[in-house]
Amino acid sequence: MANVTTTAPGFLRLPLEIRQQIYHCILVQDFRSQIIKMTVQQQHSGDYKLWGLKNIRGLVFVSRTFHAEVLTYCFSRFNFFLHNDSESIRFVVREFFRKIGLKNRKLVKRITLPYFSIERVLLHPANMVALFASSQARSLQLLDDMQHSLRLLEQFSALEELDLGLDTAEVLGRRGNRLRFADRHRRAQAHSMGREERIAQAYQRDYESHIMMALQEVKWLPAKVNVGIWWTSGRGESLGTDKETADDLDDFVSRLRKEIAPTRVTYKGDM
Repeated sequence: MANVTTTAPGFLRLPLEIRQQIYHCILVQDFRSQIIKMTVQQQHSGDYKLWGLKNIRGLVFVSRTFHAEVLTYCFSRFNFFLHNDSESIRFVVREFFRKIGLKNRKLVKRITLPYFSIERVLLHPANMVALFASSQARSLQLLDDMQHSLRLLEQFSALEELDLGLDTAEVLGRRGNRLRFADRHRRAQAHSMGREERIAQAYQRDYESHIMMALQEVKWLPAKVNVGIWWTSGRGESLGTDKETADDLDDFVSRLRKEIAPTRVTYKGDM
């Protein structure tokens, strides 16, 4: 009987499930991971360049089959971590929004903004010189950038999960005002009720974190989106919390649920 020479099947002859596992190995270093990290860097021209799509691009240009399978698998399965480092969150969200295009935006289901913060950017060593020049104006600009970023995410029609890393110190940065308010309130007893009400209103505005203000935009995301809250510490502090702090964080999450209802909010722990 003549020997029959067999050849290994071509890649495209492999079952789709096997091909998808191979795509997974190429796209992420840890096979168990579901994360693709995206970052942005300002160029000398002043423009911003997005990093993190290189492996995806290397695959999609191989063939039309690869192009369709990789894009569908990648954008519908992975959690895209949009890291902003010292830059405003606006730039990495904007560049991700632009680079993947309309078709792929309709596939993305999971996005994480691990540092949804103003103070982390404002107090980054790379930004300290600018900080002393106009910290208040810069803070307002960063707040606007955060709101703008969430408005861009409203256009990800398939989005199901949006995880946000919130700095505990930043979220509770106004907690100290409680004691000051109690003292103000006692002193206000000698004044009219109108005066007390004005003090209370001023306190409330002061205590309400700018993070809460930014998160008002979340209510306009697709109805099926679940917002996950992770606690981080951008100042290198321990995330261990006493009971009072833990109660305050729980209170923040409860108030957030009320503010952006009916959007679902899930507390996920420490990042």
